[in-house]
Amino acid sequence: MAMLKPIKTIAGQILLYFYYLHRTNPSLLSEWMMSFNKDTEKIAIENRTNTEVIDRVKKIESNDIDIINALEYLGEKGFIVSGDPTFDMSGNGSFYNIKLTSQGIDIIENIERSASERKNFEINFNMTVNNNVNVESLLKAELGSLFKGSIFGL
Repeated sequence: MAMLKPIKTIAGQILLYFYYLHRTNPSLLSEWMMSFNKDTEKIAIENRTNTEVIDRVKKIESNDIDIINALEYLGEKGFIVSGDPTFDMSGNGSFYNIKLTSQGIDIIENIERSASERKNFEINFNMTVNNNVNVESLLKAELGSLFKGSIFGL
């Protein structure tokens, strides 16, 4: 059995990917809606233009339940907001029109400021951040291998 990746780590990688999109093509975050069906434990995607975002999120984590758990974690921590993310009593729900909050941007960009800010990032996402890291190197380190450098021009 494969080791389970911590939800916090999945959330951190998804947040880094959303940050990258926020900087390069923010409209991609609003071009899809993700619905979760608790009975089938599967994510259904309603995409308005393309499947790029969810395809890459699925490269970060293939388990649909863990993707939902990670998005809920990011929302509860205040790092992202979604257009009225709703979950009914049976656990079915949806996320759409996702946006990074100022808190989501700060937790990423502040890694360049001080050791305590790097530690805050590490605690929230169960990731190790080197002392000399900057945002670009963090994106490459955490996402480059997942996407084989395709989004970073490596």
